[in-house]
Amino acid sequence: MESCAFYDCVRKDARKLRPEVVVDVCGGHGALALLFLAHGQAQQATIIDPQRPASHATLREAWSSFVTGPISYDQRPLQQALPEVLKGNSKRMLVVACHACQHLAREIIDHCMAHNTAFAVCPCCPKDHQGHLQAAAKSLEVEFPAAMILAEMGRLTAQHCACALRSFDAKEGLQGNRQKWQQVSPHNRVIFGRPGAGPQEAAETGPIS
Repeated sequence: MESCAFYDCVRKDARKLRPEVVVDVCGGHGALALLFLAHGQAQQATIIDPQRPASHATLREAWSSFVTGPISYDQRPLQQALPEVLKGNSKRMLVVACHACQHLAREIIDHCMAHNTAFAVCPCCPKDHQGHLQAAAKSLEVEFPAAMILAEMGRLTAQHCACALRSFDAKEGLQGNRQKWQQVSPHNRVIFGRPGAGPQEAAETGPIS
């Protein structure tokens, strides 16, 4: 399951952060948030997604013996829900988003930056409407999605955010969806960021892996 692979690639970073609350944006079935609770990486969770699928209730029932912390599901658009969740909670939080489309990933990250909240975001479907970055990537023989990730990490570093790149491979088990995921995010790259991190915290965030 993709949520398991995402969780596994950021769990060490999350353990250092010791979040009390995990916020799963564009969370759908909410499996990612449930994994953080089941493994004791957070005490409570908020899932944000305008559409709550029936599979969410199915997962909660199936994992009820492993997940005991409070879970809330906010069905408002992330542009409205996320800043309110971040502003209204004084506990240590980690915002996660698996395969948020590029423009949504940017919005999620910007809200986290504005509220000094750590995040782990896996952008997908990279787009460069003006074409300048894509042209530069082609000229340098750099894969375009990788260039977009590097550009975003550069933008965040300039704003004093400690960034690290984590990744997980597309799984054979995705079968029919595997080709789709390879096209939009072939290496499932996750940007792990800690806004406002000092030198020691930045060092603890670690290098690319």
